[in-house]
Amino acid sequence: MRLSASKATSKFPHLPASAEVLTQTPSPKFNVTLAPQETEELLFKYKEHEICEVWVSRVTRRPTLIEEEREKLFPEEDELGPATVFHVHAGYRRVLAGFLREIEFNFKDGINTHYATWRAIYLQMVLDCFAEELIAKGQGKTSGLFRSQALNPLLQRQLRGIDDHETRHIKYSVGHTPDDAASFYLKDDPLDPRNIGRVLRNILYIWSIRLSLGMLGTKLREEGYWKAYENNQELWRWRNGLEEGAWNEVGPLSTMEIGVLGYEGLGDFYRDLIDSSVSSNSVSEIPTHSRLSPRESWISTARR
Repeated sequence: MRLSASKATSKFPHLPASAEVLTQTPSPKFNVTLAPQETEELLFKYKEHEICEVWVSRVTRRPTLIEEEREKLFPEEDELGPATVFHVHAGYRRVLAGFLREIEFNFKDGINTHYATWRAIYLQMVLDCFAEELIAKGQGKTSGLFRSQALNPLLQRQLRGIDDHETRHIKYSVGHTPDDAASFYLKDDPLDPRNIGRVLRNILYIWSIRLSLGMLGTKLREEGYWKAYENNQELWRWRNGLEEGAWNEVGPLSTMEIGVLGYEGLGDFYRDLIDSSVSSNSVSEIPTHSRLSPRESWISTARR
């Protein structure tokens, strides 16, 4: 049984209530994909009013599937209805590509940890809510000015480096009053191209987001999944060991951070930040090693 958007109990009704997600099945109502021309090279390169193309199909599961198969099997082509094309702000390109890849970790790559399963179900429900928003607007009615009530709260948290599942951190950052929440969620536009550097800087510390970008188009193995988690723990230990105020979300990257990006195959996405950090003398050169254990070749070549 799925939790409909109207029954979600979160402060933002378009999102699933996190406490209830694990009691729901991952069988989706919609299949949301990016059009083929929306390539990886464009994920962090867009202009203020640029749009991207999103395809939405309704999912009808085969009646012969038993409940367990509906929960564990990704929809096949014959279960998808005709695709409807929508145009949305190009800033959504990156988050959709990442969320879709995270869902695949669980349903296609076989990463069946508690957290990976939780994320897959949660993100599929978020994408269902996003699809319902688009359909409610109607084909041809969306544009670069459209802002999703399903996706934007998550983007606001990413803009500030906050994991969706760190409840205490979210409550502390958002505040306790309606005015606090409005300021947190409405003050900045996470799709503004001027915020791209800030987004890149902060999602470096959200390991599931970072991992999904590093594994676009590459099968993830469980060992690599856990190594990414360990890298994130090491990254946070390093950051927490700095003097107060030493880390800046708009500052240059450190040698430690560039080392993580190199090991996880994210150098292309962060190329401008890496080059500017080297130019600013925050690092003397792009490191070829760091305190982290070297990764297997499949993860270092994931984006080749």
